[in-house]
Amino acid sequence: MRYWNTGDTPTNSNLSSLENLAHPWAGIDAERLLDVIRGVIRIEKMLPKAVRHHFKLPPLIVGAGPYDWDAARRDKYHSELCEALSAGLAGVQADPSLAKDGGADLSDRPPTRGEELEFACRAWSRNRTSSNLDDLRIACSVQGMQSRFDKLERWLARKRPGSSPHSVEYEVECALGDIDRYADTYHSMEASYRYAERLREREQLGEED
Repeated sequence: MRYWNTGDTPTNSNLSSLENLAHPWAGIDAERLLDVIRGVIRIEKMLPKAVRHHFKLPPLIVGAGPYDWDAARRDKYHSELCEALSAGLAGVQADPSLAKDGGADLSDRPPTRGEELEFACRAWSRNRTSSNLDDLRIACSVQGMQSRFDKLERWLARKRPGSSPHSVEYEVECALGDIDRYADTYHSMEASYRYAERLREREQLGEED
């Protein structure tokens, strides 16, 4: 695995995810191939333009076609996709403007759900208001994170630790830390509309100042 250091954590994470998807194997079935294609589509749209232009990918809108393809055609498509991903990744790595402080503009990518989760965790940790908890609840409304938020809420509702050897506050902090620890795995997903709008509002206020 390459070490990515573009200076933008979400982009680094998404390049690593693409690298994981760029490994072909013989005999891929239709469902797995569609999972790979969906993953590439999801990640590609989260990349800054300066990164994205290095990738020359085969057509990704294939519908349910892989179910009708024979094994040889699925293998051929998968191999071509993986070769294109590998070539794009090599291009990104060789581009000096995409190294940290290299000067490329990486600000045109969408805000990610991972960033939203990290922001919501910090905001609620600093100021435990119901509004900040609502923001954290919305940030966690994705597969794999909802159960972690539910655990946090259960501890917030407790007065005594029960069978736990630790205090309620300790368990609350552990539940929050669990959310924050997995936030990086959600950089391939777009942030909620609510968070994206608030970012735009803050940017506009900054420009007016």
